[in-house]
Amino acid sequence: MVQGLEDITGIFQKLTQVNENEMPFSEYLSAMLEIIGKHTGLERLTLCLLDTSLENMHAIACYGLNSCEMEKAKYKLGEGITGKVCLTGQPVIVQNIADEPCFLNRTQSRNKENSDISFLCVPVMSDGKVHATLSADRERCGIEKLREDISFLQLLAYFLAPRLASYYAFSEKCCTKLTDFGENFSSSSFITYSDKMRAVIDDIQKVAPFNTTVLIRGESGTGKEVIANLIYQNSSRRDKPFIKINCAALPENLIESELFGYEKGAFTGAEQRHKGKFELCHTGTIFLDELGDMSLSTQAKLLRVLQEKQFERVGGTETVHADVRIIAATNKNLEEMVAASKFREDLFYRLSVFPIFTVPLRERKEDIIPLVHCFIRRICEENKKNIVKISPSAIEKLMQYQWTGNVRELANVVERAVVLCGEKAVIETEHLPRFLVENNEQTVQKIHKTLDESLEEMEKNMITESLKHTKGNMSKSAAELGITDRILGLRMKKYGLDYKNFRI
Repeated sequence: MVQGLEDITGIFQKLTQVNENEMPFSEYLSAMLEIIGKHTGLERLTLCLLDTSLENMHAIACYGLNSCEMEKAKYKLGEGITGKVCLTGQPVIVQNIADEPCFLNRTQSRNKENSDISFLCVPVMSDGKVHATLSADRERCGIEKLREDISFLQLLAYFLAPRLASYYAFSEKCCTKLTDFGENFSSSSFITYSDKMRAVIDDIQKVAPFNTTVLIRGESGTGKEVIANLIYQNSSRRDKPFIKINCAALPENLIESELFGYEKGAFTGAEQRHKGKFELCHTGTIFLDELGDMSLSTQAKLLRVLQEKQFERVGGTETVHADVRIIAATNKNLEEMVAASKFREDLFYRLSVFPIFTVPLRERKEDIIPLVHCFIRRICEENKKNIVKISPSAIEKLMQYQWTGNVRELANVVERAVVLCGEKAVIETEHLPRFLVENNEQTVQKIHKTLDESLEEMEKNMITESLKHTKGNMSKSAAELGITDRILGLRMKKYGLDYKNFRI
C-alpha cells in the first residue's frame, strides 16, 4: 500500500463508484482524475492519448489545468518526458523539474526556473501496447515518497486501461480502411485493425493470383463471402464470370441440375436442354457456399470436376469441359463429417489445397468500433438520414458482448439502434437490444471481484511484467517498481513467483 496518502482502498472505492456510472467518456476521466487530485495531494494530473497515427499525443483529460493549458499539452512520440514514457513504456520520476532538460513544461502551467516541483509519469497499457500516459506533479519531496506515488499511479493506470483501450479505438481515424497491401491489391470491402484479420488478408493476397482451389472455413457471419469476393476481384479471372451458389438453399433433387445442367427429357418438366452453373462459368470462378450441406452423390460429381474439369449433364452422356476455379466455404467441422462418412474424404483433401480460416468477432474486438461506424454511415446514407453518433457507454456494451452471430449480428444490432434512436443524434444503451445489455450485466456479476482481489491482481501483473522486462533481475525490478528488494521478495513469495522462471 502507498503510505502517506488517504487509505488507498477508500480511494479505489470512490473510483469504482464512478466506474459503474454511465457518463460521457470525457466526464468519466475528469471525475476519476478529480478524485485522485482531491485525495492524494497530487497536482496537475494529465492523461495524454497517443493517436492512431502512433506519432502524436494530446491531453484528453486533466485535473488542475485550465482549458488553455490543457490545449497546449501536445507531444510527438518520444518528445519530452511524456513522449518518452509513451515510447518506452517505462515510468519516470523527475525529482526536480528545474534540473531536468527533457521536461518541456509544454502547458506553461509551472514556473520551471524557480520551481520546486517533482513530476511523475506512467504509461497506460493494454495488450502490451501503450495507449496513453498519466502524469502528475507534487511539491518537491524525497525519492521514497515519489516512488510510492509512482506505484499508486501505476495502479490507477491499470484501473483506467480497459475503458481507455475502448476509447482509443473510438478515435476519429478508427474507420480507416485497410490499404497497406500494395497498389495492385484491392481490399476496400475489409475494415480491420486486427492482426489476426491482417494475416487472413495476407493469405488472400498470396492465393488470389493463382487458380488454386480455396476452402474458406469459419463461423457464420465472419465474412466468408467477403473473402471469396476479394479472391475473385484480385485474381486473373476478375473479368470472367463469378457465380455464387448457396448449397444449403437448394433442395437435394435440384442441386445437381443447377450445378451441371440437364438434358431435354431428363425428368418431368425438362422441356429443353439447360446449362448448369459450371458450364455457364467456363473460364470464371464459382463460389460454393455452405458446402457441408452438399449430398454425397453431388460431392462425387464435384470431385470429378476438380480433378478432370469435366462432367455430364443430368440425363445426358455428352462430356462437358469446364475450366472453373472453385472457392468453397463452410461453417461445419468437415473432419468430423469425414469421420462420420457424411463428407467424402477425397473431396475434403482436394478442396483443402489452400484453407483460409476466418476470425470470430469476439477474437477481433478492436474491429467492432470501426465496423459500427461503417454500418452507421451506410445505413444512414441508404435511408437518407443524418449521420448519427454512438455514445461511449453504448460502445462499451458492444465491446463486452460475445457476438455469437459475428459481424452479421453486429450489423443487425446497429441497424436496429439507428431506427430506434429516431431523430436523436446519438445511439445510447437504451437503443440496444435488451438481451445484449442484460447479458453484459450478468457477465459483470459473474466476473465481479472484491476491491482487494482486484488490487492484488494488478500488483501481481505489475511485478510479472517487470520481471519479464528485466529477465528475472530482482534488483532492477525492485527499482522499476519503486520498492525495496526485500519487499519485492515478499510479494513474489505471496504470489508464487520465481525469478528463475523469467530468465531467458
